[in-house]
Amino acid sequence: MSKYLVNGVEVKSKNRVVLEVVKQYIKQYPNISYNELKKIFNDELQGSIGVIKNESDMIRWESDGRKDNRDKRFFTNNQDILKLNNENIYVCTEWGNSGTLHNFSNFIKYAEEELDFDIKNLDNENIKRYKTNDKKEKTEIKNKENKNNNNNI
Repeated sequence: MSKYLVNGVEVKSKNRVVLEVVKQYIKQYPNISYNELKKIFNDELQGSIGVIKNESDMIRWESDGRKDNRDKRFFTNNQDILKLNNENIYVCTEWGNSGTLHNFSNFIKYAEEELDFDIKNLDNENIKRYKTNDKKEKTEIKNKENKNNNNNI
């Protein structure tokens, strides 16, 4: 499991990075409306599910004939449900950089460049590899990481 720092707060997984970014954003802008927040964290950042949902959006999503429910695709523990103007805000748990899911790198780039978040990977993985599509640069980063890992053995 990877560890990250989000504006100095340690989190232990990719999906919790997203949760922490949304949480800190709400704390920074406590009077933002849900519709404004939804525009900031637009559905396209995540993909088919969306980044956030309030209760009415969640009910609509769950009743859309799908087999998924909020417990499977969103943070639903009481401590993970965010509050905005006395409304529950649910954050999607579906984030990755492998298989068919490549949305995490896009989210990191957006949070850093557009929202001015400082996100660091603490597992000796260079966060820059999430930001590049250049194959040569990715290879150089991986080679450097492998060399560093071999030196630590």
